[in-house]
Parts: sequence; structure tokens; C-alpha cells
Amino acid sequence: MAFINNMRDKLSQASQSAVQKAKDLSEIARLNGVISSTEKQIAELYGKIGYEVYRAYCDAPLPEV
Repeated sequence: MAFINNMRDKLSQASQSAVQKAKDLSEIARLNGVISSTEKQIAELYGKIGYEVYRAYCDAPLPEV
């Protein structure tokens, strides 16, 4: 009987570990998606900034440029 109880406990621990790892992987995937989306927004904003700088100084370029 002790063998069965021991085996049941080990299986329970293994399944809990697997569930936790699945949750961790899901959270990592979600965070990677958030990072990717934020990086895309940053790139779009850099493009808009560049366009506005170009428009503002098209006729009168900056000396350092």
C-alpha cells in the first residue's frame, strides 16, 4: 500500500509541475506578444517623428544634418 501511495504522490507532483510549466510558458508567450506589439508601436512613432522633422526642415535644413 505504501508503494501505491508513494507512486500516487510522485504522479501528483509531476502533474502539478507540468501544469505550472504550461502556465509559465503561456505567460511568456503573452509577454512576448506584448513586447512585439509595443516594439511595433515604437517603430511607427519613430517613423512619424522622422516624417515631421523632414517636413519641418525640408526648406531650411539644419547645419548639422
